[in-house]
Amino acid sequence: MLLVHAHPVEESYNRALRDRIVAALETRHEVDVLDLYAEGFDPVTSRAERLGYHDVPANIDPVRPYVDRVMLPGVSFHIEPDGNARGGLTHLQKPGAVVTYGQTRWRAFLMGGYPRKIVQRYRLRLNQPCDIGQ
Repeated sequence: MLLVHAHPVEESYNRALRDRIVAALETRHEVDVLDLYAEGFDPVTSRAERLGYHDVPANIDPVRPYVDRVMLPGVSFHIEPDGNARGGLTHLQKPGAVVTYGQTRWRAFLMGGYPRKIVQRYRLRLNQPCDIGQ
């Protein structure tokens, strides 16, 4: 089981959640923790990377160690000739996510709860065709 963690502060609530989740999962699974900040992962896409984004499979080279952890054409989704996207992470059985807001759930709800909505939409569409627009 892969757990991807992305938070810069070791003493954070987010880190405490990660540790609690890992402890619970380790009772039933082997857990591989990928701590993006600890590894120095650079989330910024360079100009060259963006220009080569749709160049499958060369687009994998800049993010090779993280290839199953980033949204990338040819890996996490495939763009069909008609412009529709088809999910590529079909090997995932039960994807999950923990989203923290730094505010109360009520306040997050009033603001639209966008991080949670985005995660839910991706979970629903990972293995389904979806229109990515033109």
